[in-house]
Amino acid sequence: MNLNQFHRDAFVLGVLRDTPKVDYQPEFSRLVRDSVAKRMPKELRAIAHRDDVSPWLETHYFTAGGNSGLHSVQVFTTRGGRYHDFSGEPEIKKVIEKAREQQQAREHLKLKLEAMIKPCRTLKQAKLMIPPELHGYLPSPEAKSENLPAVTGLMEDLHKMGWPDEKKAA
Repeated sequence: MNLNQFHRDAFVLGVLRDTPKVDYQPEFSRLVRDSVAKRMPKELRAIAHRDDVSPWLETHYFTAGGNSGLHSVQVFTTRGGRYHDFSGEPEIKKVIEKAREQQQAREHLKLKLEAMIKPCRTLKQAKLMIPPELHGYLPSPEAKSENLPAVTGLMEDLHKMGWPDEKKAA
């Protein structure tokens, strides 16, 4: 069986999907929101997260930046949307750095997997080049089919509609 780019991509994504990773997003979001809440006036902090009040407060998105894999976090801000400075927050920096290291390690792993599968043109070559532990991520050999799925049952449908058996193509 010949391998195409779809097969190669599916192999790489399958291995990466099953590779464990830590989700740093909840911790990152909590630390950023807690840091912003500490800066709020005490009266506002008590009501800011109420559903009937929060839509009336100004917000902006804080992002970790760079290749960390972390999503932006929506936080409350002062009028005019001044950005908060988190440079003095070692806990936030630590989470961002851990997420960035994990993201870089996964990118490196993806490049290695791509380099391993890219030269393989057939399933047989791939099974020789790839460690046996990863063979489960390779496609299974195609089953031989006499009919294409799109035309299966075509003759029965034609007969049901009155197509004569004796008629032959000209």
